[in-house]
Amino acid sequence: FDGHNQMQMFTQGLRAQTRMILDASAGGSLKNRDEAEARELVESMAQNEYRATNDRGAKKRGGVLELDTKTALLAQQKLITSQIKAMMKLLSNPQA
Repeated sequence: FDGHNQMQMFTQGLRAQTRMILDASAGGSLKNRDEAEARELVESMAQNEYRATNDRGAKKRGGVLELDTKTALLAQQKLITSQIKAMMKLLSNPQA
């Protein structure tokens, strides 16, 4: 599989909340990013999560990214806000 297909399969295997956080971090849909940008974002988020977990000394279940409700809601709000801004931009500049 090429890098693009690998990234697509990876993100499709994530939970909906985790995909929302990735989309919010990407400033919109992660699908709108090229493979290198998407991979860099995922790597950066994984490193941040790893550091935060080690700093807290928390134990995690293997392979599961746990997020509290507040974090998930904030990510969802950020994504919705960016989508609304994009729609407002389209509405204010209609194509003739």
